[in-house]
Amino acid sequence: MQRVIPDKKWWEIQSTTRSAQAQCPFANSYKCPRYYESLALLSKVNMISGMPKNKDEELSHFWGGTIFSSLCDEEVPSLRRKDYGSVASISNFCPEVSFKYFSYYADSMHKYADEIDHDSGIRNAVRDGLPNDWKYNWMAVHPVFYLDCEIFNNVKIFNEEQHGSYLNRLHPNIIQQISRMDNCLDANDPAGVLHAAANILETMAKDITNNTNNSKSSLGSFFKQFEQNSKLPKNLVEAVMDIYKIRNTLPTAGHGSLIKPDLTIHEAITVAAMTKAILEIEYRNKNLQINF
Repeated sequence: MQRVIPDKKWWEIQSTTRSAQAQCPFANSYKCPRYYESLALLSKVNMISGMPKNKDEELSHFWGGTIFSSLCDEEVPSLRRKDYGSVASISNFCPEVSFKYFSYYADSMHKYADEIDHDSGIRNAVRDGLPNDWKYNWMAVHPVFYLDCEIFNNVKIFNEEQHGSYLNRLHPNIIQQISRMDNCLDANDPAGVLHAAANILETMAKDITNNTNNSKSSLGSFFKQFEQNSKLPKNLVEAVMDIYKIRNTLPTAGHGSLIKPDLTIHEAITVAAMTKAILEIEYRNKNLQINF
């Protein structure tokens, strides 16, 4: 049986044949403990520049309060080094992280025990002539596509539950408008998507400013207040106003018109995704303020 070379080409074939996304949707330190712990481990052994100490402590505390804190030592990422400092093996690694730093999508990789084994491995690699063969440097590599990661399903469930709890913190009018925006996407109605997105963001801004004088005002009239109260990065604050302004000028989005709107469905998908990201950032930050 020919050995698998889990490089970028292999990953793309897996993604295509399995109709999966090109990247794990949870490859983020706040979405997956294995992703975070793999990076944190590389940082602790000074293989990468690492994350700031306060960020590492924040993430450690975050995952420590979840179901994943009960994993035993044999289930969490580990790394062993040789006497002279180079990596001897990694185990239980996130395949996205192992590819980034070790060039192969794998959850475990092991170096040769000695030069005799290494020489034998090189002879096998030369004989087989496989492109990008890991046998030149590694004795064993265990390929893993993210759908086959042993904690993928639990991580997926965890994130779905987290997303649900985040939605529960939104104003009911925003939840209704999100549903309307998604329906417009399904109906291939870009102008409708933009209209709903602008309404969502205006409602959010009124909630964030928490000023009853703004309840019947347009976003433009109290935008400075929103900017001062918002926890969004500057570019996303600007994006809120951009979406609002485009809604006001696009035919059939903010007013009746005989002119066909020129917003494409691909652009509408971006608007919808950006709107949801803005909501999540703003309301998660708002919840942190309440809790602390």
